[in-house]
Amino acid sequence: MTIPLAVWMEGGVFHFSLELLVSGMAPVALEPLHLHMDVFLRKGGVPDDARHAVLMAAEELITNTEKYGGERRSCGGSVSVGRSELVFEYFDNGIPFDPTKGDPFPEPDDLLDRPAGGLGLSLMASCFGKREYRRGDGRNRSRWHLVFAGE
Repeated sequence: MTIPLAVWMEGGVFHFSLELLVSGMAPVALEPLHLHMDVFLRKGGVPDDARHAVLMAAEELITNTEKYGGERRSCGGSVSVGRSELVFEYFDNGIPFDPTKGDPFPEPDDLLDRPAGGLGLSLMASCFGKREYRRGDGRNRSRWHLVFAGE
């Protein structure tokens, strides 16, 4: 299967674009995307916990776009890294949805009383500080800020 995934660097910023033409495409595309994104983040000196948060966020948002975004889904985003902060931006052409409104992550005791799954956006909310969302030009656009200890 040909994966319609593009990755590129522009002005020190990592960018990606992905067409989710058929169901089941997201898992196939995530491995090469993660590899490229991880190399960029490592070269930028991003600590492991922050790297893992961004990779998890990309996977969560892409799989949600595939599952719930409607027909002919496309998505993309970028990651920029500063001395002690990174910004992950994501967009998709799916149905209007604000992923930054994830509920706080449940307390450990509450996890036992809930069905499995559905915690991805809550986990993201616990990892990222400032979160922004807007809808425009037929796209959902979210921006996720993460501050980490700089070198």
